[in-house]
Amino acid sequence: GYTRGLAYAYRLLGISAEYREDPGAAIDYYLRFRRSAETLGDTVLTASAISDAAGIYAKLKQFNEAKQSYLDYIALLQPTNSRQKLAKGYSNLGVIYRRENRFDSAYFWYTKALAIRQQLNDSAGIATVHNNLASLLLYQQKPDEAYTYIKANLQYHLRIGSTEDQWFDYCNLASVYMQKE
Repeated sequence: GYTRGLAYAYRLLGISAEYREDPGAAIDYYLRFRRSAETLGDTVLTASAISDAAGIYAKLKQFNEAKQSYLDYIALLQPTNSRQKLAKGYSNLGVIYRRENRFDSAYFWYTKALAIRQQLNDSAGIATVHNNLASLLLYQQKPDEAYTYIKANLQYHLRIGSTEDQWFDYCNLASVYMQKE
């Protein structure tokens, strides 16, 4: 009852602080949210709190704190077999490593996320990870490797009729062809 309500109140206060562009207060509220969730013994709620704080750390370019938070998130969720959430954590780690220009580590975490998305037949999740991988590979001037992911995404987006996503796919294809010139 009361403790769960308090945990959610801290989360909402953290979200409010984010919207007010007060990251210090947001982190403080998310850490309170985490402590409350841990007191409840609620793994999923604790993972949410960790992820919320990690997002703020990433926005502030406090990459070590963000990485540690996402590693904590993953460690907490692995025993629960929450594969969707694990894939999210892996992708988020990939993003952080990419922002640090640690491309091999980014690729490692993206491919872990992709493996889970494929096991789950999560087409939308697969497309998102394909986009992350293609973007990473294009940035590294590896157009042939990026093409594989872009082509798969384009086929998926054509099949579901997502014209907005097709536009991004065609832009990415143009980048491939420009790099190959």
